[in-house]
Amino acid sequence: VSVWQLVSDGLQLPMFHSLEWRLQVQLAGRYAPMGECRPSFLLRLHTREGESGAKEQTHLLQADVSNLRHLTSELEAALLEEKSAYTRRISRRLRS
Repeated sequence: VSVWQLVSDGLQLPMFHSLEWRLQVQLAGRYAPMGECRPSFLLRLHTREGESGAKEQTHLLQADVSNLRHLTSELEAALLEEKSAYTRRISRRLRS
């Protein structure tokens, strides 16, 4: 399958619908050192597939603070890359 076939047929990638999150903190436990709290985030990501959004999927993710910061920086870098002149030029060529 060539790239041109994929572009002409249209990619059916899941699209972001909503995100729910919850901050969890473990204050004490059998294996946790005294006085050390462990914050983590529980994320529920909802995506939809297709033009009409008929098929909805839910993804449950857990991340600590450092991994969430890294994910944020990677997503911000991807947004900057998407706005670059090179990416816009390729996008125009694929559309024509």
